[in-house]
Amino acid sequence: MADGEYTAYLVIESNTASSLDVVPVVLTVFDPNTGAGDAPRVFRLDGNAPNPFNPMTTVSFSLATAGRATVDVLDLQGRVVRTLFAGDLPAGVRALVWDGRDDAGREVASGAYLARLQSGGRTATHKMILAR
Repeated sequence: MADGEYTAYLVIESNTASSLDVVPVVLTVFDPNTGAGDAPRVFRLDGNAPNPFNPMTTVSFSLATAGRATVDVLDLQGRVVRTLFAGDLPAGVRALVWDGRDDAGREVASGAYLARLQSGGRTATHKMILAR
């Protein structure tokens, strides 16, 4: 495959009566002849661990290029609960800890939340479960 990004969709089906889950997948193809020790430049939100979590979790991600990045925690209505990071970062792999609190320092309720990574005009989200 030629260098670049390719988008595909992963369809997840189960034996339950729930609807299909469709997950967009981005495949990044790069030149394997990079120097020894060079990490591939990839924009990716790896998600969080542990998941479910209580009381804290680590959100891991990777940036393809240096620049402005924002990592937010959203409720399922899309409202920002907490901004974990907003600023400039170099390319590479990063990790941030969320302690289950909102921007005002209050503990948030148990339930589902979204981690959202935005950088370079791209956005990725990942579902997280807080179980108090």
